[in-house]
Amino acid sequence: MSIAVQGRVLPPRLQATRGSLWAMAAAGEWAFAVYCVLVFAGVPFAFVDRGAPFLAPAFAGTAALSLIRPSATWRTLRRDPLTLALLALVLASPLWSIDPQLSLKRGIMLAAASVFGVYLATRFTMRQLLVLLGASYALVGVASLALALAVPSIGVMGGGHAGNWQGVFTHKNLLGRHMAVALVAFLLLAREYAGRSGPRTLAWLGAALSLLLVVQSRSMTSIVAAAAMLVLLPLLAGLRAGGGRRMLALLGILAVLSTAGLVLYGFSADVLVLVGKDPSLTDRVPLWRFLLDQIAARPWLGYGYGAYWTGWNGPSLEIMRVTGGWYPGEAHNGFLDLALQVGAGGVILFVAGYLNAVRRALGRLASGSLGDALWPVLLLAFLLLTSVTEAVFLRYNDLFWVLYVATVFLPRPSGAVRMGAPGLAELTGARGTLGVRRPAAAR
Repeated sequence: MSIAVQGRVLPPRLQATRGSLWAMAAAGEWAFAVYCVLVFAGVPFAFVDRGAPFLAPAFAGTAALSLIRPSATWRTLRRDPLTLALLALVLASPLWSIDPQLSLKRGIMLAAASVFGVYLATRFTMRQLLVLLGASYALVGVASLALALAVPSIGVMGGGHAGNWQGVFTHKNLLGRHMAVALVAFLLLAREYAGRSGPRTLAWLGAALSLLLVVQSRSMTSIVAAAAMLVLLPLLAGLRAGGGRRMLALLGILAVLSTAGLVLYGFSADVLVLVGKDPSLTDRVPLWRFLLDQIAARPWLGYGYGAYWTGWNGPSLEIMRVTGGWYPGEAHNGFLDLALQVGAGGVILFVAGYLNAVRRALGRLASGSLGDALWPVLLLAFLLLTSVTEAVFLRYNDLFWVLYVATVFLPRPSGAVRMGAPGLAELTGARGTLGVRRPAAAR
């Protein structure tokens, strides 16, 4: 088939060249996206002290790719003004922060990480996002298994966490959380490729490896959250049914979330027990009570983004009097951590944005394809559960925040900008790349 460009028919050789260039560009963009996922997941930080050499290309490349299609990026940004308002509050927090320079630095890094989430929502369909996570987490899973078995001095923790796998991460809790998300992604991919034995087998192998790593991490939060996701999968599918079955599914979902939350609260001793603290501190309640007093001192705007947890140099030093010398480094509760950094105003903005994301996700579940609809609901539920004992919201250079941003800015099922190339199209359903429609020879 000939291609006409500005009224001129291109010769076959030029058509083939243009198609090859499109394929190379698409493959390069996918490789870059995988690189960014690994960087924001924190993989390089297990091997180097500072991540700036890895973060700078991720920030710069994401900004460049977002600017290629400014109109599409702008349309994506308009979908969730509440999250934009929250980010604006973060960027303004140096004005009242107890450490203005630190708040400014970390706020800019959070904004840059958020741009990558917006880029994912603009450039990838739901299936493509799952494929991207599957490819990235396959690398993480295989590398973590290899390190734990072949180089346990790196892949397995010592001290109070002796025997717990950490893989390519700096802590077993990180391995557990990421592999729990990977388990969900692989299970959804297995569902998507139900009629194709090759991709489906790979997805099941990925799910099995992810489950193994979650268990070997011995992160109670991750184990409970992963188990809850496995139970939620069929229950969410039941919401699409009518009548009494839908009501039973809804009641089941509420029961799973509340039970998992209570279990996580009961196991909130995870860190303190393993570091050998006094049994009276095995519950995080004393820590949380102290932090509530701290929040009451600056209730509306907090201490400034990223400025509270500064070790020996800030008000968090007082926490060690409560914990007997143990420095937590975070509130071990997502909403308390938010209140410390951006106050009640930031918490209100986040909760409003989260509830709006839940509303939109349930709307996708009711009207879109089941495969496209399950991921947003499961991710939002996972983040809510893990927030009981971990600070997972508004974290700079953190993949969970990136995935949250990508979820809240998602378009409706028919509105995503597709990308891809020959060789990737069958796997991802791709039709274009770099925001430009490809010539027919390249499709």
